[in-house]
Amino acid sequence: MLPELGVLAGRAAAAREQLEALIAVVPGDYWDRREAGDAWTARTHLQHLATIDAPTRALFAAATAGSALAPFGADSAATFEAARAALLDSVANLPVPALVERMRAEREAALGALAVLGARELAMPVVLPGVVDAWRRPVAVPLRQ
Repeated sequence: MLPELGVLAGRAAAAREQLEALIAVVPGDYWDRREAGDAWTARTHLQHLATIDAPTRALFAAATAGSALAPFGADSAATFEAARAALLDSVANLPVPALVERMRAEREAALGALAVLGARELAMPVVLPGVVDAWRRPVAVPLRQ
């Protein structure tokens, strides 16, 4: 594993440990709360965390295969949003402990896919669906970001 990937994996593990400690002490009635100006409830944010590593893992797999990189394989903002909404819907009825378990499993799988990436894959551009620069060209960032 590249040293920078070891650092990223370590940071991810520490952040996840802190998050799980926080989740463990959150009262049950908190999950339906929504901050002013936030479209998502606390539960929706947790559902996002339980599902976002799957498309991230797919990006890592695409990079390993030398394919073009786009989150959710989306070529437009609408396709991206639809895919993200479908992921959230797929876990809508899971209780919090099941969401935490899914979050753990997805993170482990993503870290496994991350571990095999090399410098070439980390430099590959990820196209951000719906994001354009001042000249209306699609924006892309290196996978390492």
